[in-house]
Amino acid sequence: MPTIPSGDVELRLDGKRFQGWPSLDFGRHVDAFSSVEFDAPFEPDSAAFREAFRPFSYAPVELLIRGKRKFNGRLVHVEPDDEPNATTVKVTAYSLPGVLADCTEPAEESSKPQEFKKLNIADIARRLLEPFGLAFIMVGSPGPAFDRVKIDVEDKVFDFLTDLAQQRGLVLSDNENGDVVCWQSVEPGRSVVALRDGMQPVLKARAVFKPQEYYSEITGYSRKRKGKKASKYTARNERLAGVIDIVRPMAFRMSDVERGDAATATKAKIARMFANACGFEVDVATWLDPGDELWAANTTLKLLAPKAFVYRETELLVRSAWLHADQDSETATLGLVMPGVFSGKQPEALPWDV
Repeated sequence: MPTIPSGDVELRLDGKRFQGWPSLDFGRHVDAFSSVEFDAPFEPDSAAFREAFRPFSYAPVELLIRGKRKFNGRLVHVEPDDEPNATTVKVTAYSLPGVLADCTEPAEESSKPQEFKKLNIADIARRLLEPFGLAFIMVGSPGPAFDRVKIDVEDKVFDFLTDLAQQRGLVLSDNENGDVVCWQSVEPGRSVVALRDGMQPVLKARAVFKPQEYYSEITGYSRKRKGKKASKYTARNERLAGVIDIVRPMAFRMSDVERGDAATATKAKIARMFANACGFEVDVATWLDPGDELWAANTTLKLLAPKAFVYRETELLVRSAWLHADQDSETATLGLVMPGVFSGKQPEALPWDV
């Protein structure tokens, strides 16, 4: 089973190598920004500790694996362990684009709602990211231009761009340099591995279900604009079609959607419902896949895990890959969902269908 020597994992705080971490977690995602969490010895009497772990410093944080940078972000949370005689602090850093999930546009940009006309998501994103000093990487086609969209002064930048991405069957993530990456989720057919519960390297497989987030239909309402009528579109859950005694509707308002895009946006919403309501997690005893590469989001694998309701071998999308290291082990947790759900496609079958 391939492993990574502990010396090949390097954590840098404000450009300086930090070696005192007893445990570390590194998460990468297909539809979110990456993060690093680690413990550090709590030494409040040490000047070096006080300088390295100043709250609200947003100090630069890098993670290198095998000599290559895999994470570029900023320190966010520094919290002492809640035990009475705490000996460690818990530290969290998020990738450079994480600021977009926290913040609106800067004041000079947002004195009034900003409108974008006849621009695609790449053009819009680059304008919004410029004040933050962030680069935008478009992988593949950005899709058609939007007729007109508006970001309100209270809109978080990431939420606004995510709404636009969903309308084009795209997702937003980041790369090892801390750039924003816009891409499509990978299509099934090129699995990196076939895993089976009870066989190495699998330690445990489990279902992660949220049945209260599962709906029989979703209706999207477009915003009414001057001189134009509002519209609505209803997308039905094909898995519950014909089940007349299951009535679980949900509606949402599409503030940045033209009438012609209402159907696409609503279909995307109900497809992503499957990602949020129906998922799986697999713990594996290595950071590396059979190709000697780090487990990565936006890849697929095949899983057979009857105890987790995966009754037949099913190809699943790796939505997230969390790598964990401590003094005793080096493991990973893979978050899995049905393929196609980020591209507006409802699953044709689910793993417990036999």
